[in-house]
Amino acid sequence: MTSPSRTLGIAFSGGTHVSYVAGAVVRGDFALDGLAYDSCSVGGTDATDAIRDLATSLDRPDVRHVCLAGVAPAWFNLVDLDRLHAALDRPVSAVSYEPSP
Repeated sequence: MTSPSRTLGIAFSGGTHVSYVAGAVVRGDFALDGLAYDSCSVGGTDATDAIRDLATSLDRPDVRHVCLAGVAPAWFNLVDLDRLHAALDRPVSAVSYEPSP
């Protein structure tokens, strides 16, 4: 019997010098099953590493997917989806709230 699937949702807050990263583990029935926090620099290059570290700190093998709210969370501190996928060995997706041209 396999364990139920979980998704790690990632969102970022705004800030002047620091952007806070929140990770929420959600079950298939939409119940919250864990939280973790990290941070990255505004305008830096460490957003991908912050997400990787957050996901690793959870130590949750039942998390089978990672979903991000955007890829430019901290003023062009871009998330490298391919590198994140390779580091976590899980599918990674990102959603946008604004239409693309």
